[in-house]
Amino acid sequence: MDQHTWDRKHDPDVRIRYIMAFLPVAWAGVSSVFTWSECRVESFGVDGEDTVHATTVVELEGGRWRFRRQVWPASHPAKLAAQLYTTSLEERLNTRTGTRPAAGETADL
Repeated sequence: MDQHTWDRKHDPDVRIRYIMAFLPVAWAGVSSVFTWSECRVESFGVDGEDTVHATTVVELEGGRWRFRRQVWPASHPAKLAAQLYTTSLEERLNTRTGTRPAAGETADL
């Protein structure tokens, strides 16, 4: 990795601008996925410093599910990353396998 690439990955201003571009697009996608009444978004957000993850927790069909993906360092432009995040979340919910989590527990997607 050259110095310029390293500097961009570790520049807090670049990271903040990226996350600020990612969040509204991802939230629009997440909120549009969950329009049916038996599904509720419990939480959505990002956390981290050098590595940032987006996490969505939903309640669906009596189960609580968590979807967490790394969004920084960036592997795609922010808007594309947000669309991929939403698509992956929807796909994981629609193809989840195994049993529903027990009451009070959360299963990772």
